Amino acid sequence: LSLFAAATALAFDSAEWHERREVLLREAERLQAAYSNCLASAQEPAEDIKVPVETFPDGSVRTVVAARRARFFMSSGLIWAEGVVIQKFAPDGSEESRIDAASCVVDRTTKSGWAEGPARVRNGGTTFRGSGVYFSSPESYVRVFRDSEIDSTDLDLGEGGQCRRLRVRSAMSDIDRNTGVVLQEGDVEVEHSDGYWLRADRAYMFLTASNELSRVVASGNVVLTNATRSATCPLATYRRARREVEMFGDGDGSYARLVEGGAERRELEGRRIRFWLDTEQVEVDAPRITVGKTGGEAGK
Repeated sequence: LSLFAAATALAFDSAEWHERREVLLREAERLQAAYSNCLASAQEPAEDIKVPVETFPDGSVRTVVAARRARFFMSSGLIWAEGVVIQKFAPDGSEESRIDAASCVVDRTTKSGWAEGPARVRNGGTTFRGSGVYFSSPESYVRVFRDSEIDSTDLDLGEGGQCRRLRVRSAMSDIDRNTGVVLQEGDVEVEHSDGYWLRADRAYMFLTASNELSRVVASGNVVLTNATRSATCPLATYRRARREVEMFGDGDGSYARLVEGGAERRELEGRRIRFWLDTEQVEVDAPRITVGKTGGEAGK
């Protein structure tokens, strides 16, 4: 088993999660088709509506849909709407999450929906934006199909305290609040307010129930930089508990590469490189090291 294959196996091998994701994506396809059908039949819509679609056992409202214009399809349980606000409340009545969409269809039976155009999903201090958005209230799941952007000001990074701001852009994303898995795909860019910047083809972010970032796994043309370090590799992992970054080469001869700036520039290559964000410690397997004087800095 190659080092890269072993690292990939450790990255995220939950077949159950991916199978569940496929089921939800098929549901998204169903609702996208339903949206087109409803739009074609949305004649003489009602105006300024507000409808509960989910309640708590005591009868209080858990999820409500408000819209500027809407059409109800009683036989299918669907609601087509424009100028939509969907709110999900906690048992104490406070707003837990909110969806703002230009136009969407909501299934009152499955309590899920499809937003055709631009939409915004807010949960606490985290906001998701994009176009072509599927959402499921029971599954606490959001899929952004185009132009995904996540902006967070309440993500807990553990020892470093609250993140001032974390912004993630990608072609598409899956946000699974039930399992704490966030998957970004396509031209992923992660920008941290403390000066870290990540780019990759794909990235998983793993969150705890208390919204702590526990781990990040990035793959495909990975670039990681801050003011003093620049790293490239096929696969990288970050573990919050250790404040550790681990980078891997692959079986085709590609190495992980780390450049450290400062008065004495140092370049390291190896099959695996580990370094810690809070120290100068670096470990390299099968190293190739270049040291030289430079006045520049590694950076974005």
